[in-house]
Amino acid sequence: MVNSVDETAIENQLSGFTVSSGSYLTTWTMTGVGIETVASPTVKIYGLAQIGLLLSSVPDLTISSSYGTSVTQTTKMGTALAYGFGAGVLINRFNIGLRYYTGEPEYEHSVSFNGGNSTTAKEKSPTTVLEVMIGFSL
Repeated sequence: MVNSVDETAIENQLSGFTVSSGSYLTTWTMTGVGIETVASPTVKIYGLAQIGLLLSSVPDLTISSSYGTSVTQTTKMGTALAYGFGAGVLINRFNIGLRYYTGEPEYEHSVSFNGGNSTTAKEKSPTTVLEVMIGFSL
């Protein structure tokens, strides 16, 4: 999953500052077990439980003022054990399903002021995704 940062919203909160940033990138590497039952000749119902690894990167963020001051935050990739659950229905070959994934990666943030003094902090940040699937199964 790729999600951008709303730089304009941050700039509106910090009058007189310019914000530049990249995008969030989250990858779920999952495996698990599933069950499937036949409800009718054309309908199957399924469920699954998954476990795996969540890899997540937070974009670098730079906030600068017109006076020449700047603050830059960089973050190391966060990882965590992840869990997932899902269910759905297959009607003929048409698939409708839901997936729920969750994990709590730990990030290490480094903040530097005007390219000089810096500080580092760690934080755990819960990450949750609810995915709606609509598709065609072969």
